[in-house]
Amino acid sequence: MCTCMLLLLLSVSTHPPDRLLSTFAADILLSAKLRDPRGMTTDGDFLYVIEPLQESVTLIRLDDRERVRTSPTLGFGAGPGVITRACTVAGSSLFVCDPYGNRVHILDKTTLAHAHDFGHPRIDRPTSVAAAAGKVFVGNRGGALLLFEADGTFVRVLLQCERDVRALA
Repeated sequence: MCTCMLLLLLSVSTHPPDRLLSTFAADILLSAKLRDPRGMTTDGDFLYVIEPLQESVTLIRLDDRERVRTSPTLGFGAGPGVITRACTVAGSSLFVCDPYGNRVHILDKTTLAHAHDFGHPRIDRPTSVAAAAGKVFVGNRGGALLLFEADGTFVRVLLQCERDVRALA
């Protein structure tokens, strides 16, 4: 059982911890039959779980612990074994990092349909993603923090980590 998943479930559940472990976590982890959960986020109503071995995202309703749907294969990057762990929800969209495709996929958060994706020459194996106020923040393997509009339009480099972290204009 994945420790990170249990910690997330503890943080989003309103059930007492002893009941949570016996019902909520067991229902999700066992009945949802998640193969290899690696990254997840929630919007308060649904849990979105990245399953890199399936190259997909699974949507689970939190109030009844039902697996609602799984996205079609997203084709994360260049082949099998690509491990993406980063996703976030903002508005009606789910943003998912594709580390070997050097892209961020944007899915409809309800249907999990692929709306579009975006890349940029400065995206180098994205490892993290966050969204707020119509902006998307993407962290890179090389230590860059990039700012995009929600549609994927590049805005600027916020930070470039080298020996010393420094802000770039």
